[in-house]
Amino acid sequence: MPAAIGPGKAGATAATDGPRQRRWPPGLRVQIILGVTVVHLLLVAAFTLDVLERQRAFLTRQSGEQTAGLARTLAVNSSSWLLANDVAGLAELVASLEHQPDLRYALVASPRGQVLAHTDPARNGLYLADGESLAMLAGEAAPRVIHADASLLDVAAPVLSSTGEPIGWVRVGQGQQAIGLSLATVRRNGLLYGLLATLLGVLFAAVVGFRLSSRVRHLLAVSQGVRAGDLALRARLGGHDEISRLGAGLDA
Repeated sequence: MPAAIGPGKAGATAATDGPRQRRWPPGLRVQIILGVTVVHLLLVAAFTLDVLERQRAFLTRQSGEQTAGLARTLAVNSSSWLLANDVAGLAELVASLEHQPDLRYALVASPRGQVLAHTDPARNGLYLADGESLAMLAGEAAPRVIHADASLLDVAAPVLSSTGEPIGWVRVGQGQQAIGLSLATVRRNGLLYGLLATLLGVLFAAVVGFRLSSRVRHLLAVSQGVRAGDLALRARLGGHDEISRLGAGLDA
């Protein structure tokens, strides 16, 4: 019957609303502390991730420009030695790059891919036979990135004669471990500063929450006393905020 449906729905609503309300912490101070903590953690996490991404992009771009510049310089300096077919001069030129930080290897190769000079002399005379190298040799004579990941950046540049004819290739491989170390430092500092900021925020929230909750508890005690019959009780909070005005209303 219609009369039985209404109370049944109301009872179901009341039954479901009760547990939902009990899930939230009951104390004002606890709610303020939890709210400030969650907000701080979210902001710190977002800020740290943003800084990491910006730093990673900057360091990756910087490393790419440095490696490409080193490859172009090696290509320009190798031109005269290739034209003179001076393998010893090429070996000295490549060996002079060994002081470069994070250098994995540097090499000069002929147009057919034969290694004429390498920072590892044992590779001299060998041919570049991997797929990436073969694609480089068969492709356009232009600078290109052969390989790039978190551990290695390999950049190639053509060696051109005075007339612009390609007469060889150079390859420079740079390690990327410095980027990982720098990002690890940024991540560690971000976490430390984030935890410090969160701790300070929680302390501030605890102070504010204690002051707020103590004033509310005082009003609650006064109201309970008045309801119990002690009409002489007064809140006497002072101030001009909402709780003070509420206390003044109770005093009236």
